[in-house]
Amino acid sequence: MLRPLRSAASESEIDMAEADRDLKELGAIDAGDSQFGQSQVLMGEIYLAQGSELSALECFQSALRAKDSTFEVLREARYQLAQVFFRLGDYGQADGLVAELEKVAPDYRGVRWLKNQIQSALEKQTGRSA
Repeated sequence: MLRPLRSAASESEIDMAEADRDLKELGAIDAGDSQFGQSQVLMGEIYLAQGSELSALECFQSALRAKDSTFEVLREARYQLAQVFFRLGDYGQADGLVAELEKVAPDYRGVRWLKNQIQSALEKQTGRSA
């Protein structure tokens, strides 16, 4: 049974052996399985907590492409993907994902806070106010 979204990597420290075990278990879920999208989000959260942004990026993108992903999985994948792009300094991609999220879930998690962070970073990058 998969854990609910947002709980896999919510602890401040991830036990590496447990994380490796979870990644192996989640990675074994087939792309045709109805829980594939959720498994990819959970894997992405683990990778993100470990500081592996590129691995996390691949997982969140995979969750978005999964055919049976629920609205909740897609929403979380977009949110997490926006955070990854923000961390990687790709503020344009992050901004686009946050704009999509605002349309469908404006009050979800820290969407407004993340948007403000992205806008601030874009302003610093371009040297002007948006």
